[in-house]
Amino acid sequence: RLYIACVSPPGSSRLDWYFFCGGYLVAADGPYGKHDLSPLAQITKDRIMEFNAWDGLDEYEETMRELVTEMLCAVQPRLAPPTSQACFELFGVDLAMTEEGEMWII
Repeated sequence: RLYIACVSPPGSSRLDWYFFCGGYLVAADGPYGKHDLSPLAQITKDRIMEFNAWDGLDEYEETMRELVTEMLCAVQPRLAPPTSQACFELFGVDLAMTEEGEMWII
């Protein structure tokens, strides 16, 4: 899970977002199948690590940022922050990744 702070400065409808990579990475120990209920195929809380400690962060961070930026650009017109005052919103974004490194926002 990545955490994003979306901030609108006072007097502006502009939105700035900031990524916080101190979230958590949770992984299954085995291959995932929709109908596989075995413990190794499930994503559970006993397999959590801090996102910053993940060995793949350098390799995949740019892809994750691109996906999240694309999502935020798509929803930005619907957010409509008030222009009379500053405001912010916090988002948690979950991503899924295959063994081949393909990623999707869940």
